[in-house]
Amino acid sequence: MAKTRSSKGSVSRRPPVKRRLPKLRKPEMIFAILALITVFSLIIGAIGSVVVDQLTNDSGGDQIDAITTEQSGIEKEFRDAAQANPNDPESLKALANYLAQTGNVAEAITWYEKALAINPNVAVTRLAFADALAGAGKRADAELQYKKVSELQPSNPQAHYGLGELYRNWSPPRTADAIVEYQKTIEVGPDSYVAELANQQLASLAPGTPSPIASPASPAGG
Repeated sequence: MAKTRSSKGSVSRRPPVKRRLPKLRKPEMIFAILALITVFSLIIGAIGSVVVDQLTNDSGGDQIDAITTEQSGIEKEFRDAAQANPNDPESLKALANYLAQTGNVAEAITWYEKALAINPNVAVTRLAFADALAGAGKRADAELQYKKVSELQPSNPQAHYGLGELYRNWSPPRTADAIVEYQKTIEVGPDSYVAELANQQLASLAPGTPSPIASPASPAGG
């Protein structure tokens, strides 16, 4: 250790270096620790983002491309069949159903209309058409199609349930009409899946209303 001589010739020691370092106060020390933690968090986060992006690009991107390619191939098959058989309502309906299910409702409506122009009395096609119209927010047109299905098949519970859902989601909701259609759904198709759904909606919209399924039979002569 370096030594210095005082004016009196005595030897004195320099104070240790550590005593000349500034001593951090407690708040400053806490702030420094937090700053270090923040820096490390940012570094780890950045590394994680790079890894996730790389994994996504390596695997997820390929999967998305594969799905898109497969969907394009399926759509092409439906289009080819519809174009090759323009007078076959089943081919036209198949393309319309695919387009509606994949979100292209606007074009699907056109193909439903072409199929129904050939054979207007196919309830299955008209019901799918009504569902597509309802999904597209075309409530008045959907209502008309559901009612036509009920005319073709009075005992079709899906048509009544579709109407009930349409009225429930109307703006503003047509609650009374929805309740009537839910009750009809249960009456015409008590064992159907939509009857269970209708029963749940009735319990929500009209608590305490007896379900047609649970209604006791009328006494003889009553």
